[in-house]
Amino acid sequence: MEEQETGRQKAGGYIFAIAVIFCSMEMVPGWGFLKLGWPPLVFYIISGVCGAIGGMLYVRCPGAGFMAGAVAALGALFATALVLEQVDEVHSIVLVIVGLVGILPGVGLYYLLRHFFYGDKDVIEEPTAPPALKNPSGTDAEPQTRDSGDVGQQQD
Repeated sequence: MEEQETGRQKAGGYIFAIAVIFCSMEMVPGWGFLKLGWPPLVFYIISGVCGAIGGMLYVRCPGAGFMAGAVAALGALFATALVLEQVDEVHSIVLVIVGLVGILPGVGLYYLLRHFFYGDKDVIEEPTAPPALKNPSGTDAEPQTRDSGDVGQQQD
């Protein structure tokens, strides 16, 4: 069965991706569209904070996602900025591949933290159906009901 992303996961992915793309383009002179001229440290802080928030929203273990998201965003920003500094022209697929390579340390950190802190269980459980109601007697047996044929009959 294929799982679909929840709204929370989509928001986390968008926050992460937009921050990394924006920061990598603005950090390297000649690539940004706003030409902010801020020091690189500002872009690393923005990317790290947005990566932490995005990672926390995207994964099922928010604590591990928070730390790993920050590392992943910083790695992706560093890798893409490194490529953009070296070239005048680059295909977007190359930047996507470089960014994916840059997030690998964060992905590894996530699985390490998840295993270390949570083991194999999920911290955020999938919603399940409410538990079955118990009989007043405290058993799971079917409640006693009147047979429809008994209704209205008098006993002798």
